[in-house]
Amino acid sequence: MQRLLLFSLLIFFLSGCKKEFQLVVPDSEALKTLATQGDFYGDVLHLYFTENYKATSGKKEIKTYDYDPDYECGFTQDFKGGIVFKKEQCIEAGGVNWAIQLPKIPEAELKTWVEKIYAAELPDFPGEWTSEMEYGTEGGEAGCYYSLSDKGAHWQVIVWCGS
Repeated sequence: MQRLLLFSLLIFFLSGCKKEFQLVVPDSEALKTLATQGDFYGDVLHLYFTENYKATSGKKEIKTYDYDPDYECGFTQDFKGGIVFKKEQCIEAGGVNWAIQLPKIPEAELKTWVEKIYAAELPDFPGEWTSEMEYGTEGGEAGCYYSLSDKGAHWQVIVWCGS
């Protein structure tokens, strides 16, 4: 009987200690300031993840330009909480693409995150929801566009910036 009680308490304790993933609300002003400095110049998305989540891998799957193998144009990096961050800008004049896998959170939280990150990236260009799961520059002008996909156990956020 004591073993059953002890086992039940252990299960209760372990299930109560499971941490839910929390998507940190972006500080748009701080990100804008940091994005103008150092190694992250202009890369608000990568800066956000490195500032708010511990990296569980270094950059991997690193891609370089064919004409300049010393210049990195794409990579993948994993972060605590199950975040997978991919960036690619290897096509000349092709813009920048990101694919971000995030643990499942309420849709409203994810949409708030998109709006705040966008505000840090393009503060001078108002954004709007162009459909239920797509956000981008007002009027379809040049800028950044976010597409959200519910993949069941996680969210897939695709971001494209260009003209």
